[in-house]
Amino acid sequence: MLTALWSACWFGRAVRCQLPPHSTGKHHGLLAETEPYAALWLRWDEGGTAEAVTLPDCPVPPLVTDADACCLYSGHPERHTWDVAAYSEETSCTS
Repeated sequence: MLTALWSACWFGRAVRCQLPPHSTGKHHGLLAETEPYAALWLRWDEGGTAEAVTLPDCPVPPLVTDADACCLYSGHPERHTWDVAAYSEETSCTS
């Protein structure tokens, strides 16, 4: 675990949280695809504590056959990236 001396807002500027806007809970920013069906995420809280974690990809398939898969991790809160307008092109899997 990385214990940061910087404020939590520093993480928000360096790595963008991929979840829909929220005021409580942890933030998750995609760092890199690390292996098939898993990725390296930076997880941080408002207190400034962060950790790099490898999480499996969300396994839930989209409702429409030709739609993109959910870009988040397995067990993420809220809805899937293919299921809600809270995820725009600005919050893409590769940003």
